[in-house]
Amino acid sequence: MSTPLLAPPPEPAAAPRGALAARLLAPDRRPAALALVVATSLAVVVVVETARTSVVDPYRRITTVDGEVAVWGSAPSWVDPVRDAAPWLSDALPVLAWLGALSVVAGLFIAVRDPVPAVVLAALPVVLCTLLAGTFLLSWWWGLAGVAVVTAVRRLRSAVPTYVLAVGAVAAFNAEPSMAILTSGGPVHATGGPAGWWTVVGFAAYLGAAVTVAAALGAALRYGAATAWARAVGRRAELDRSVTAERSRLARDLHDVVAHHMSLAAVRAESAPFVHPDLDGRATDVLRSVASDARSALAELRQVIAVLERAQDAPAAPQAGVADVDALVDAARTAGQDVVMIGRWDGVPATTGYVLYRVVQEALSNARRHAPGSSVAVIATSRDGGVGVVVENAANHPADEPGTGLIGMRERVAALGGTVTAGAVDGAFRLVVDLPTGDCSDAILAADGAAGRRLPTGGQE
Repeated sequence: MSTPLLAPPPEPAAAPRGALAARLLAPDRRPAALALVVATSLAVVVVVETARTSVVDPYRRITTVDGEVAVWGSAPSWVDPVRDAAPWLSDALPVLAWLGALSVVAGLFIAVRDPVPAVVLAALPVVLCTLLAGTFLLSWWWGLAGVAVVTAVRRLRSAVPTYVLAVGAVAAFNAEPSMAILTSGGPVHATGGPAGWWTVVGFAAYLGAAVTVAAALGAALRYGAATAWARAVGRRAELDRSVTAERSRLARDLHDVVAHHMSLAAVRAESAPFVHPDLDGRATDVLRSVASDARSALAELRQVIAVLERAQDAPAAPQAGVADVDALVDAARTAGQDVVMIGRWDGVPATTGYVLYRVVQEALSNARRHAPGSSVAVIATSRDGGVGVVVENAANHPADEPGTGLIGMRERVAALGGTVTAGAVDGAFRLVVDLPTGDCSDAILAADGAAGRRLPTGGQE
């Protein structure tokens, strides 16, 4: 069984087991995924370092099971008044250590999305404990430095303030020789002088290198995402071009096949009076009408071809409406059809008017084929919130199975929420169409042509 050329796409397959991982590792999400990995790793470092650190008051002598541990240094000048006013700070240092660790961990994860609150949370324990107690935990500083690294993955410029703050924290510690730092279980040392400033330079260099590497990785991932997006757009454009080319090919084939025969019919009808000069005047008029109808059909065919090819740069041909029904009826009368037009439509939307015009056109064509020589009545109807048309002619032959013309008419009317009733009534064939006059999008005109379902200008369909 062959597959239709323009068959609908198959149903989407079930998502594979790795669909979630694939979405998380999509090119446009890789920078955020890298930032999340870095934040998680540094959060583990902060928690482990906080757990390993002996959190004690560094400005007093400590007695342990193994004996007395000497502690060097004394509190800076601004710390003594604070300790005198709040002596409980010495006993609260372990609790403050974990609160600070939670603050910097939260800052690490928030830095994946927003650097501003992340910097505030990470800097809070470092700044407060440095000012109030003259000390801070290294794990806190790791968190503050980690925020700079995580932020650099997304944008280097956003990481600069955090980097400066982290280096400034180390510089503030070394600015006062008596300031202490809590380390992992060992004695507390105070640093200062030239050696201490070399420490600041080292911290700044290491953190600067980490921020630079993170920024480079983030930029590379963003470039990869942009490249993947550009390739996807290119593939989509190529697919669109393929569809357009196929549509144009079909349009050209349609034109080559149909236009050839229509042109041949028009030429034969026009040349018949010259080939057979003995024809009477009525026959000559009929042949001229046949040639004119063939030329009109070719013109409408060209409109359909233009729609199929979707020529965006060409202006769309004006669509027929209820104002053109009189001309349609006059053309049928000129061709010898007995047509009576009763009533008119006023204030009909363009889309509804287009459908009414096509319905009348199809009905007159069917009457010429199935009831030649019989009179046709076209009655324009109106009601509150709707319009319609009734077309009635003698049923000289049994009703055929509905063809594509009537089917296309039903589809066009149904698209506007209307109804079509067709059948034999009291020995006559009656077509009744009812359409609402509510808001309808004029885009249905283009959709009708794009679907390739224009009603023919003649013949029972």
